[in-house]
Amino acid sequence: MNEANTYICYWRKSKKTYLLNLRDTDISITGSDFNIAKQDICEKIIAWNGDGEAILEMIKVDGKGKVLDEGKYISISYNESVALNNFKEVYNNYCSKCKFAVGKRNDTNLSISRIPESSVVGIDRMLPYVLIYSHDFINTLNRNDYNLFDIRDVYCNEIKTNYYELIPKTFIKEVGYKYGTYEYRFNLNSKCTECNRIMLSTYSNKLKDDIECYSSSEISTDMFFVENALSVTLAMKKNRWLEIVQNMNLKGLISDEILLIDNEEIINPKLHEPKKYDFIM
Repeated sequence: MNEANTYICYWRKSKKTYLLNLRDTDISITGSDFNIAKQDICEKIIAWNGDGEAILEMIKVDGKGKVLDEGKYISISYNESVALNNFKEVYNNYCSKCKFAVGKRNDTNLSISRIPESSVVGIDRMLPYVLIYSHDFINTLNRNDYNLFDIRDVYCNEIKTNYYELIPKTFIKEVGYKYGTYEYRFNLNSKCTECNRIMLSTYSNKLKDDIECYSSSEISTDMFFVENALSVTLAMKKNRWLEIVQNMNLKGLISDEILLIDNEEIINPKLHEPKKYDFIM
C-alpha cells in the first residue's frame, strides 16, 4: 500500500460531539475533541489499508450530508520538501535585509537535490518559497488554467525530472483583515524597510483561527496564484480541489483554507519594522 494518500473526510458537529466519516468507506468516528477524532480516523486508516501517513481533506457537511464548503477557497500547501542546489542563481537580486528575492524569476531552471515522492513539493533554501508540481498533477488542470502561468522544467543532477515550476503571470497579494489581529512574531506582521516587502500573519477572533486573506475583487477565475508571507502558490475554489485530490495517481496533497474579503473589510495593519531578519537559509 502506498502511503501519504489524501482521503476525503466528511465532518459535522452535533451539540458537543463531532461526527467524522471517511468517504466511500464504513470508517467513522464520534468524539468530543475534533483533533483527537481526526487522529482516531487516521488510526483506523492504518488498520484498514496500512497507510501510516494518511492526509485528511476535511469537508464540512450539515445533518443531511450536504456539503457546506463548496463556496470556499484553498491555497495548495505541501507535505514534502527538497533542497535547492542553486538557490543563489534563480533570481538576479536579493534584498540584503530580509533575504527575499527582488524582481522577477530569471531564466535559470531549478536544480533540486533529490527526486521527491509527493505530487506537490516545497523548495527549501529559497525565499519566497516555491512549489513544484508533478506531471500527473499538471495533467489534472484544464486548458484555460495554462493561461495563468509559464511552465519550466525542474532538474536533478543535470537530469530533467517529471516535476515543473509554474511561474505565475500575475498573482494576488495577501491583505489585512478588518477583524484580524497582527502581533509581531517570527518575523511576520512586518515590513522590510529596504525592499518594502510586507509579511502578514492574520489571526481572527471572528474565525478563531489564523487565515490568509485576499481581496475578492481581484478574483475572476476559479484558479489563481496568491502570494502570502513566505511563498507564492496556486489557489482555487474548494470544489475544484476536491476533484483533484480524488485522482488516485496523486499523493501527499494538502491545502490551507483562504478567505476572500470585500474591499470594506481590507485594512493596512500597523506593522513592525525589524532591524534584522532571522530566516534560516
